[in-house]
Amino acid sequence: MVRKKRKTTVNYLVKTRGLASSSLPLPVDIRDIDLPTAGSVRLAISTAPDTAANLELNLEELYGNLVQAPDTYAQLKVLQLFRSHLKLVITAAATIQTLPDLTQTTFWQVAQDSCRFIFRLYLHPSMKAMRKTILPILDSLSLYDATFPALVASTGSSIGDIIVSEVTRFLDVVLAQSSDLDATIPLDQILALCEYSTATESLWVLHHTLKSTYLVQLIEYCNDQLRLIAAPIVSYHGQHDVAAGASSTDNDDDDTQPSEVVVASERCLGVLKSVIILCTAADKPSALRLMDPPVPSESSSQSSLVGSLEHFVTQSLVLLATSAVHKDLVTTVGLATTLLLKVHVLEAKVTANVELTYVQAMSSWLLGDGSRSLPLMPLDTMTSLSAMPKLALYRGFLNSITDHSFLYQEPPVPILVEVLFTSVLSHCHSAHLTVRMYAFQVLEMFLRRIVQQPVLVLTTNTVYALLDTILLNWEHPAKKINQFMAPMFTHVVAVLGLDAAFDWPAMLRRLLLQPEQHRSKYIALGILLPKLDAVSLLDQHPTLLHGVLSAVGNQEVAASAASLFVQLLEALRRATSTTTLTPDLTAWSKWWVDAVVDALLNSDTHLRLRIAT
Repeated sequence: MVRKKRKTTVNYLVKTRGLASSSLPLPVDIRDIDLPTAGSVRLAISTAPDTAANLELNLEELYGNLVQAPDTYAQLKVLQLFRSHLKLVITAAATIQTLPDLTQTTFWQVAQDSCRFIFRLYLHPSMKAMRKTILPILDSLSLYDATFPALVASTGSSIGDIIVSEVTRFLDVVLAQSSDLDATIPLDQILALCEYSTATESLWVLHHTLKSTYLVQLIEYCNDQLRLIAAPIVSYHGQHDVAAGASSTDNDDDDTQPSEVVVASERCLGVLKSVIILCTAADKPSALRLMDPPVPSESSSQSSLVGSLEHFVTQSLVLLATSAVHKDLVTTVGLATTLLLKVHVLEAKVTANVELTYVQAMSSWLLGDGSRSLPLMPLDTMTSLSAMPKLALYRGFLNSITDHSFLYQEPPVPILVEVLFTSVLSHCHSAHLTVRMYAFQVLEMFLRRIVQQPVLVLTTNTVYALLDTILLNWEHPAKKINQFMAPMFTHVVAVLGLDAAFDWPAMLRRLLLQPEQHRSKYIALGILLPKLDAVSLLDQHPTLLHGVLSAVGNQEVAASAASLFVQLLEALRRATSTTTLTPDLTAWSKWWVDAVVDALLNSDTHLRLRIAT
């Protein structure tokens, strides 16, 4: 008896729709998505002199190609081709604006329908894997209002109107759902919505210009979901009765947490990322054009948003106080908290200078002064937090202020960056490996910002304290600590380069005092070498080359020492080159030949072998 082959979906597609192989990903079925599929226009365009072509935008054809595509890759190609057509429209804008009025009007209607089509496609849960391809299409369509201002004026409608309409349509559905239901899919859609910058911009336009409550409702919805999602984390913390000062996030050995806590942490990240994106766009100028805006609301959305922000900050602080939060979540909560507080200051309109008020309040709160912190920032909160949440707040604060605020100072207190830098540096000596590593990562972010300043903003004492800390940790037995010190030292050298009069020989002397068996000595000298004159260096320290070659015999530091030796030879070659860049071999060889010969005649067989090879 011959067994009949079962008709699977894959086999059916292989036979009927040309699926090349059953191993290829199945196409996404978009037939249940409410898409505008009517409308087409043919444009006679010219993208260069003496060239002419016809470009067709056809939604029905686009829809049909997506439905009939044999696999996911084919659908992606269809979308990429459509994007290229939309970009070509921008390139040929001058030609399109000379076409007959009826053609232009039809084109504008098709463009608006295309925006609706792509927006709905982008947010649909089934298209999650394709959003990175769809988002650039939306970005291209967002440029049409600025590209065709005459069409916006003549038709009385804009792409901005379509985006606002689609955003409100989506939120009407999501916000009407009960917060007690599983919101995994809606939260994922909200994150996708926020990642589309024009949609985020439209939410703030709705709030500021039209006094709409959509933004307030969205923040409240995210806050409710964060509270529900974080419940396993808070419960786990309470059941284990872990004191905040002994948070497990400070321990070297990560405790195994229940799966529901791990899943909750990952889901919290999505909610917080949405809020971070929303807060980042709060004070950005809007280029959104609205020709037919919704009717303004009579409700006081301004005060409502302030209250919603306060609730969200309170929930964020609850998360920071728990012991079951991994580093990525701590970092995200810290950034979200600081940005929420900044938007709170902006929306409360306490003073005209929002940035200054925010910097004063946050620095007062984070540094334990409390004299200028807002009621939303209770002083006992910082004292009750463990090291990791504090560092996360320092990091978030750093990312939320401008370069100008970075240099804020109230004499006789040092500038803000100096105080924060010193506070973070103290955690680099923590006995807990996780805290120490995280503190160095925060310091690296500080150094990346400091190097962008026109002058050195840290005192010499602070820089040398950091240098000593780096050299000390370079020999730490944990690889994730010692391997991080080379980039840290590179940042320090770059920062000190802002001071034209810095005493590089003094730093050199400090490095030369390092023990011969320390790898840090040779790596640091190699990083510092471009700041020094090689000839003067060997004049003042004639035994340096002999010491470096001797270290090549030590297996622990051989690679670092050999690399430094090659760097020294290259620096000497450049220093002894003539104006024609031809090295003076006699002058060059006198610096290193004797040292190499002495090493080759050394009684240590391993050293001779390493030098010879």
